[in-house]
Amino acid sequence: MKGKKYLIFCNSFSKGGGERIAVNLANGLSLEEKDVCLFSIENKQTYESNESIYVYKNPVSCDLPIVGKLITNVSAFFFMIYIIKKYKIDVVVSHLFRANYINIFVSFITKHQSVVVTHGSISKYLNTKISSSINIFLIKRLYFFASKKVFLTGRMRDDYLPYVGENNNVVIPNCYDLNAIENYSNEAVVDCPYNKGDYFIFVGRFHSVKNIDSILDTFIENNSNLLLVGDGCEFDKFRYKYIDSRITFLGAKSNPYPYIKNAKCLLLASESEGFPNVLIEAFKLGVPVISSDCRTGPREILEFGDVIIERGSYISNDKGMLFKVGDIEGFKLAIYSFGNCVFSTDAMSETSKKYDIRSICNRYLGLLK
Repeated sequence: MKGKKYLIFCNSFSKGGGERIAVNLANGLSLEEKDVCLFSIENKQTYESNESIYVYKNPVSCDLPIVGKLITNVSAFFFMIYIIKKYKIDVVVSHLFRANYINIFVSFITKHQSVVVTHGSISKYLNTKISSSINIFLIKRLYFFASKKVFLTGRMRDDYLPYVGENNNVVIPNCYDLNAIENYSNEAVVDCPYNKGDYFIFVGRFHSVKNIDSILDTFIENNSNLLLVGDGCEFDKFRYKYIDSRITFLGAKSNPYPYIKNAKCLLLASESEGFPNVLIEAFKLGVPVISSDCRTGPREILEFGDVIIERGSYISNDKGMLFKVGDIEGFKLAIYSFGNCVFSTDAMSETSKKYDIRSICNRYLGLLK
């Protein structure tokens, strides 16, 4: 196959949003008939890649804490050098910080084009933890050497500028296989206790940054139904604390789309997000959202521009509603007022099309000419 050879590199290709987008990008490049392969540090893959895409395995993958991760990272570093040199890879597009660091380090030896895609907010590292200080150090020292630095939103890029410099920064959002989302959403489900259009839904990791307790506290006080799809470190804590017939914990689902499609509204209350994939997925399925206005993602996806939100209130348009981060009263008011708002499935569909896999992949190809 003629043209450049691409390697999509990530920590893994399992569970997380950044991991899924890495596979989406590879699939999109293969649809454009590009020579593309996958390689992950941890040899985990639950997201399906096209048959034409070869997946390289890290020869050493160790699950031991700390030391095991170090061994696995070193193995990935040397094996990537081998892959690039033997198969003459021209471009490595990496996703998530650990993969990004390795990509840049390897480029010092192989001289390939290194494209690093940042999925998380810099705010997660602005604390006194040793691990955060190490990451800030590596971002400052290494990102300068990347051929291109991709950020998912303009706000995210602006937040990183003091750490990565002004050059070679590009904003490209995540990409989605919209047809696949629609097809998967038609799958029949039997474990949802609520009727179509009769429940709100949360889909995501059960982690403190998601502020799930604020969602649950709100719904324990009202008469609406709430369905929660996902798992994580806080799943059992909430499942046993919030016992109510109007609140259902389904756990993780390999296909959450039928549950989203049949919901009246999708909820997001996060303190921080990189680019919340579930908002685009909801729009594709014609489901409006109520979201916190965390620093990167929701405001740009919902297209609110610079509209100011007052504390204790919300703003709304034809796609959803936005409230201030951590503002429980604003969130409660949005839930209470939801039935009075008018939403447009056409507007949601048009927004989702901006993130179609082919469109976004062509932006990457234009970047790498």
